[in-house]
Amino acid sequence: MYRIVNMTICFEVNSRLEPNDFPNYDPYYFSGNILNCGKVKVLIYRSNKVNVVGAKSLDEATNVLINVLPNYSIVKSKIVNIVASGTIDFPINLNKIIQYPEFTWEPELFPGIMFRVGKQVAIFFSSRKFNIVGSKSMSTLENFYYEFINTLRRRVNGD
Repeated sequence: MYRIVNMTICFEVNSRLEPNDFPNYDPYYFSGNILNCGKVKVLIYRSNKVNVVGAKSLDEATNVLINVLPNYSIVKSKIVNIVASGTIDFPINLNKIIQYPEFTWEPELFPGIMFRVGKQVAIFFSSRKFNIVGSKSMSTLENFYYEFINTLRRRVNGD
């Protein structure tokens, strides 16, 4: 199985924000303001848009945003990216796997083997650890995970 390690969520709030209204604003470093809320970061822009990065759920991101911006209300939210990781629970032969067209490997550039469907990518290593990036909802993440694992299992078994 997998676990969520990071989500990027874009929020729209009810009125315009000014990054310089918050501490540590440095326009020479970044056009917005980055508020450090533990492992979660809140990126405030000169608009009514706010990105929350590092949360493990939409609820966690929403709660952080409510605490950071108590005088604003959330108009809408959109998951931009979900990152998940896990361990493949069966043995894999990398030399066999890379022979199939669904998998790409460029060892000169990166040690991981990639499985891609649309904008979603699973990267896995000889340690059998994997990361999935590019999902925009929990259901697309789950569907992609099962497609990745089932394809990998079929190819390991020679199908």
